[in-house]
Amino acid sequence: INDRKTSAMIHAACLMGVTCGGGNAQQRADIMKIAELMNAQIVDVATDCLTLQFTDSVERTETLISLLKPYGIKEIVRAGALAIEKGSAVARRKGN
Repeated sequence: INDRKTSAMIHAACLMGVTCGGGNAQQRADIMKIAELMNAQIVDVATDCLTLQFTDSVERTETLISLLKPYGIKEIVRAGALAIEKGSAVARRKGN
């Protein structure tokens, strides 16, 4: 996400464990499809849980959480907002 006032890219990062029904293949497939559509990465797989890594805007993070809540979120760890300046302003500053 771009903040035009500060010329920065701002993302939120999180890891979340989502229950996948103790081997329920359809529930696991649904969670995997949601992860794919939202560009979340599956970083760990167990028989009863998938762990997802997600970095995007706060709004998209909240959307992903709301989509996964019906399946049962076991745990969420959020790093908060991460930001970096973007564009040529950074390159000019480093070159000085």
